[in-house]
Amino acid sequence: MKNKIILLAAALLFASALKAQQPPPPPNGMPPSPQERLKRTSERLGRELALKPTQKQQLEVAYKDFFTSMDKLRGKDFAPPAPPPLGTKAEVDKLVAARDKKIKNILTVAQFKKISANRKGYANARSRWSA
Repeated sequence: MKNKIILLAAALLFASALKAQQPPPPPNGMPPSPQERLKRTSERLGRELALKPTQKQQLEVAYKDFFTSMDKLRGKDFAPPAPPPLGTKAEVDKLVAARDKKIKNILTVAQFKKISANRKGYANARSRWSA
């Protein structure tokens, strides 16, 4: 009997730990708007890179174009939790290349290397946690 109580307590503790690890759902189940993503990206890049005001403004334009184009690929009918199709990999790669071309013209070589390294780190973290 004592073993059953201990086993039940351990199971409850384990279940509560699993529940605590779930991320909060996005408000109203929708992904962040392009403006919200632009704001977060701008703040993050401002912290990570020593941007001049003109660089910051030009980066915001480049990222705004990218985020609005990605939203067009996704479509307006977002039905969580299944993500909408992103379009083909070639279309996404084309948008990413266009964004990077704009950003290369804005940043210094050192700044662009730093942001590229950060992106690779983010991609690796995403792939580790999504598996």
